[in-house]
Amino acid sequence: MNDPYAIDVLAVSAPSGLAERRAARRTAAAHAADSEELEVLLDMLGLHPDHDPATTGGGGAPLRPRRP
Repeated sequence: MNDPYAIDVLAVSAPSGLAERRAARRTAAAHAADSEELEVLLDMLGLHPDHDPATTGGGGAPLRPRRP
């Protein structure tokens, strides 16, 4: 039986562009009450700036570990 609410793991763990990550961080910042809450939100969403791909074309950190 197919689950209509299931997510595609490959789509979730696919690398996103730097512009999309920055836009997502701005949206999270708009909803955070303070810097501590923003830090928690960025960590929960996998949007911490340290995980961005390098500007030289590096892969960055995946949002989820891929299953073998």
